[in-house]
Amino acid sequence: MVQGWAWKEEKANNMGVIVLEALAALGLLIFIVWWTMFSGRKRGERELPPEQDDSSR
Repeated sequence: MVQGWAWKEEKANNMGVIVLEALAALGLLIFIVWWTMFSGRKRGERELPPEQDDSSR
């Protein structure tokens, strides 16, 4: 009977490790998305140079 209880406890510990690993992966994903969204230029995007008008040729 003790062996069955120990097996259930080991299974519960394994499940905890899987949940912890899944939470770590989710946290890493959220961090990567946040980093790519908000790590742009400090003063926004560069302005494009004015387009030259080719109609004067």
